[in-house]
Amino acid sequence: MKLLGAALFVLVSTTCSLRAQNHLNEWKGLVPLHSTRMDVEKKFGPSKKTYKDAFYESAYETEEESIRVEYSEGTCNENRDNKWNVPKDTVIRISVSPKGETSIPKFKRLFPQSFSRLIDPHVQSQIHYSNKDGSVGFLTKILSNGGEDILFFSIRPTEADANLRCARN
Repeated sequence: MKLLGAALFVLVSTTCSLRAQNHLNEWKGLVPLHSTRMDVEKKFGPSKKTYKDAFYESAYETEEESIRVEYSEGTCNENRDNKWNVPKDTVIRISVSPKGETSIPKFKRLFPQSFSRLIDPHVQSQIHYSNKDGSVGFLTKILSNGGEDILFFSIRPTEADANLRCARN
């Protein structure tokens, strides 16, 4: 019986560990292509504004950040312009603008992974960062003291979600 309990503990621990590793783009329990509008609204309440011109997006506010979430308009069969084969109101992308200064070390505690760094060729006081598969990125501004403040970060689907991409003719 003790052996069965130990085996179950190892299985659950391994599964939780693998799940965490598979969602490097998770923020506050939300994962693009796996979370829904209902999940978002449980965390932040109803949207403050909806944008339907370019993307199917909604805006949310907290004391710490402004959040924009792009949602799916339906599966590939429902809309030829869709890029992802997920049901309507599934999260596609999350963009977050912190209110107040947010340092890179604080951000990296949320996303402990390596990022490539690219100084914006058009606005040299801004630096773009992206993880290896492009699922997490952020933009900073260079402060007068040489530090960097995060203007916004964005979370998108990972390479592991490629099977959910709509086929193009």
